[in-house]
Amino acid sequence: MTEVRALPGGGAGLFATVVYAEGDEIFAESPLAVLSAAAPSSSDDVPAQFNPSSLNAAPSTEAASGKTTGGSSSNASPSSILLNDLVLPKDIMGQLSTVFSGYDLQYRTSKLRGMLVALASYSANPPSEEAKRKLFELYHPSLDGDNNDAEKDALGLANLALQCGKKMAAADSALKSLLKKNKEEALKLLLVYSCNSFEGGRIYHQLSRANHSCNPNAVVVEGRGSKDVSVLKAACDIAAGEEICISYLGRYLYAGYPVRQKVLRANKHFVCRCERCGGDSGNDGSGDLASHIPCPACHPRSGRYLEEDVMFASDEDGVKVCYAVPTNGLKAEERSLRCGSCNTTTTYDSLETKEGQAIKYMCMAEEKVFDRLQSCSDGGDEKGASEEAETEVDQQFLQMATGICGAQHWTTHFLTLSLIEESLASFHATLMTMGQDQDKDAEAMEELFVEIAEAADGIEKAYAFASSLKMNLDPAHWLFDYTVGLARTLVGLGDVKSQKYGATWIEKVESYAEKFEGDGMRKVVIALRDAWKRGESEEPEGKSDVQEWQQDNNKRQKIE
Repeated sequence: MTEVRALPGGGAGLFATVVYAEGDEIFAESPLAVLSAAAPSSSDDVPAQFNPSSLNAAPSTEAASGKTTGGSSSNASPSSILLNDLVLPKDIMGQLSTVFSGYDLQYRTSKLRGMLVALASYSANPPSEEAKRKLFELYHPSLDGDNNDAEKDALGLANLALQCGKKMAAADSALKSLLKKNKEEALKLLLVYSCNSFEGGRIYHQLSRANHSCNPNAVVVEGRGSKDVSVLKAACDIAAGEEICISYLGRYLYAGYPVRQKVLRANKHFVCRCERCGGDSGNDGSGDLASHIPCPACHPRSGRYLEEDVMFASDEDGVKVCYAVPTNGLKAEERSLRCGSCNTTTTYDSLETKEGQAIKYMCMAEEKVFDRLQSCSDGGDEKGASEEAETEVDQQFLQMATGICGAQHWTTHFLTLSLIEESLASFHATLMTMGQDQDKDAEAMEELFVEIAEAADGIEKAYAFASSLKMNLDPAHWLFDYTVGLARTLVGLGDVKSQKYGATWIEKVESYAEKFEGDGMRKVVIALRDAWKRGESEEPEGKSDVQEWQQDNNKRQKIE
């Protein structure tokens, strides 16, 4: 059970009134409103709110190819098609491009389109008066009071959306009428949508009241048997009287302080001051753990890059690397490096030294990797670029990130996982095409074993990285899909040894799946865990499956 309470610094939050254990359901809720073209009975009504000239005459390239703005290759939804096909007025785009560039411009353009679809959906399918009352009770920046810079940004973007709507609305449409007769209502709606909506334009009466934390104690999962129901679950034990917080960041929850703040300000219009973000070093004094790099004093650099033995060092190599943790800050001059091994603090003020330049290079690498990740989420850097070309670009970015930031920085892990995601897809394709040429199959299998081992190593290191952040969340919340994908590949190899190795990976996520995944995925996890048992009697007893599988793979690499 929960209740909404006032917070000491202003605003309100959602609090637990009873004790919850990890995995407990706190509540399930249907959306108060769905402000998108995916709302029930709205696929035709929403586009009809716009002038034909405001929509592309032909389906967008992304929509036609089945690619959504999230970069997935599933069938495009009505919302994504409409978002891609909205043609924003040239003068509005001119205003944006003169002030913003890169991610900021990309985000605001996307957000403007989302706001316009929300307005059109609201106009075409107006909620009941009771739903409206609840909707406008949710937090939104004041229309005429004091707002901070982030809230002013939200208000400015909402007013820009109103300008767009007036130019793009079809004559005699409900949208045209709303903007003419109820401008204040439309403006409030845009602010509520901008600050409270979940994926697909869903806004909830209770769930939307859960505040963000970069160390959340709860997560939102899809309701069993219905995509229209969202379930709030405890991600860890929660005491009675404790505030319930979720993450608004998606995968960037595991990124460094500057990126988290940038995404939150752009998407939800606030500055986070949670326990990971408060003060220079967070409220717990640990600093920006996701961004730690090899200490520039302990490991001097040649130019901007680390020495190779430091760059790729791991515990197994016997090379001790001393890491320095940046303080929380948005700019390079705010991000001093503190090393616990040599007790040295490196500041940006010492820029004329190689040690000080390490901060500058780290910040540059973070910005470049973030831009790359964002471009990939929107379907790639270059239109029509091949998958091979995109993979090569990702590998170049990974080399840059590892060379500057080392093996334990968030940029290295994000890029490694991006490449692993591509590899897992290719593994399945390789296995499906085997069986026609024995010589080619043998050669392909040798390459496959090496690539699987590299993927396993990357995922294992990501688990260690996630654990080092000291968060409430089980690392499986981030790494579940990668782990199951790897286990699928190992089971697909067909031999008991590989299947047993796959089962050891499933053990990492089995508890998570039981608590947070649906019935279908839990069945998949159990099937992958038990796949080896069908041929157990055929295999002799011996060393552990992990050791034996890895030793066999090491032998293959030596032969090559």
